[in-house]
Amino acid sequence: MTAMLKSLLGALVALWFTQAGAATLEVWCWDKNFNIPAVQLAAERYAVTHPGFNIHITEISTYEGARKLSELLKAGRYEELPDVLLIENYSIKQYLYKHPEFLKSLEGRLDTDNFIPAALELSTDYKGLHYGVPFDSGVSALLVRDDLFSQAGFSSAALRNLTWAQFIQMGERIKQLTGIPLIPYEPDNNMELNLMLQSGRSWYTRSDGFTPDFKDNQVMRAAFETFKQLHDKGLLFRAKDWDEYLESFLTGKTAAVVTSCWMVPTLLKNASMRGKWRLYRLPSLAGVRGAHISNQGGSQWFVNAHSPQAELGANFLCTTFGEDRDLIGELAAKIQLISVMTRSEELPAYQKAFPFFGGQLVLRMLAQWNKEIPEVNYGMRSKELQRLAEYALQRYFGGVALDSALSEAQRHAEALN
Repeated sequence: MTAMLKSLLGALVALWFTQAGAATLEVWCWDKNFNIPAVQLAAERYAVTHPGFNIHITEISTYEGARKLSELLKAGRYEELPDVLLIENYSIKQYLYKHPEFLKSLEGRLDTDNFIPAALELSTDYKGLHYGVPFDSGVSALLVRDDLFSQAGFSSAALRNLTWAQFIQMGERIKQLTGIPLIPYEPDNNMELNLMLQSGRSWYTRSDGFTPDFKDNQVMRAAFETFKQLHDKGLLFRAKDWDEYLESFLTGKTAAVVTSCWMVPTLLKNASMRGKWRLYRLPSLAGVRGAHISNQGGSQWFVNAHSPQAELGANFLCTTFGEDRDLIGELAAKIQLISVMTRSEELPAYQKAFPFFGGQLVLRMLAQWNKEIPEVNYGMRSKELQRLAEYALQRYFGGVALDSALSEAQRHAEALN
């Protein structure tokens, strides 16, 4: 977009404000430690040049948000949808292709040169039109209790570029000494499986994003076998829900957590753990052409095309999250945002050492790893297929042969298409 066009659009919105007075956007998003303070700060900065601007935030989980969106979109009740909303990366294509009338195109509004190509692809439709403002990365992180690993005789050098087999051996030693399991695991939200698959450059579908890929997926087989070892050796802390999952490692009930960058601000709030945690790359799967980097989640901001305030919503998102590098830098400092904006690793906040993590340059490390995430096509059914995979994994835990569990999942997945 030309600077002249951007200036003209900004002037039109400013004129609208002058004539219409105060305006409030309804926003849906999740995470009071991360996304909510981010959009609050963006609104504060936007209001400086748009007096009277406000937002009203409804905190809604990714699961509940997806359920409610599906219900309202099927019924065509667009007026009950928010003006602006955050959508997890796994679900974006579903809305672009199943409900093309729902989201407002930002073509010609968003400066796409500001973002890494992989993030832009997620919110671009088959016509090449762009709809979302990329926000955060879900780049992976292995977070470990340095004090427990040191007690078991494992140095920081031993934790670099691990295999899962090596990590499991460490976990056995730690449990033998302390009785503490290795990692938490919430069956209804199996992030670990997502991370394992993408680290191996694989997903629940083939590269077309449509054809289910369970039965003959060698990366999935390796992930299931790894999970089975963790399960059989008693190295998993099985959490009944998200709250118990968080509580497990925040209160010392696990020795590590396999997660993503957006977990860092939650961990930092536990001051009693200061200096005890370290951050490393993910373990790699055996026999797989993979990496020590993966992704879990990440999200983008969108505008409801049916909103009477769609133009205002688009201007708000494009001029804040879309181009305000000072905002991104402030969010890096305040909530440890790992942005998908180009050259974000050069921002001053990314050069900070974290005493909580023993002086590691956590944000710079994650920003560098962000460039190495293996690209996969999430397609339109990631959540549904993930649930099928989890059911298959539980059957495998229960004694069903791996071939049978994956073949059954393949049949159910094909029936969805």
